[in-house]
Amino acid sequence: MTIYALHGFLGLGSDWDFLKKSFPNLEAPDLWPKNENLTLKAWALQKSKALEEQFQNSKEPRVLLGYSLGGRLAMHLLLAQPHFWSAAILVSANPGTANVVERAARKEIDFKWAQKFLKSDWKKIISEWGDQDIFKVKNSAQDAIVLKREEKDFDRKALAEALLNWSIAKQDDLAVKMMNLKIPVLWLAGEEDEKYCDLLCGFPQVAASHRFHKVKQASHRAPWDNPTEFTRLVTAFLEEH
Repeated sequence: MTIYALHGFLGLGSDWDFLKKSFPNLEAPDLWPKNENLTLKAWALQKSKALEEQFQNSKEPRVLLGYSLGGRLAMHLLLAQPHFWSAAILVSANPGTANVVERAARKEIDFKWAQKFLKSDWKKIISEWGDQDIFKVKNSAQDAIVLKREEKDFDRKALAEALLNWSIAKQDDLAVKMMNLKIPVLWLAGEEDEKYCDLLCGFPQVAASHRFHKVKQASHRAPWDNPTEFTRLVTAFLEEH
């Protein structure tokens, strides 16, 4: 089995290294080097073609894993190439909204963040990004992983472009299409991430092959807030399927 893992915004492929102990055949690319100013759909189509070539001689089951922004990119990959994947794991991943007011608000927020990532002092913006309520955990797990973000590892322009081009404001509402996917899908959200728990818990009620679980002692960064519990849930899901 091969797990193809997509990190979130301000993430790196190495963020998934903790999972390699349990899943040695895990591949986690960095998303930032060549965004090429692509839309979500265009990125998915381009990446799908590249993955077809990469895995053309492999008969191993392929599992797609995505967190937050990576989860939204993963949805686009799944919908572009549904028969290519054996299963999917989507963490803190927003399927989108058709609400015009919500989309406009998100567009404004992402534009402001994009400007900060282009112009602000790196340490200041990283501190401000990490201080958002969505990332806070009241009762941290003993093995929680703190991800360090060094400016040398990122292209500020690429980060800003991702905020603008891959914003939820520019994403179609994928909820119905995702519910119609027949492959097994595990939806995960940290138990303290109330927004995403409410958002995602309805999917298994509609799609028979889908499951939803809350990750204990975790918020939006569920895989790193509680890596042991996250790994347990992923392992149990993959063993079942």
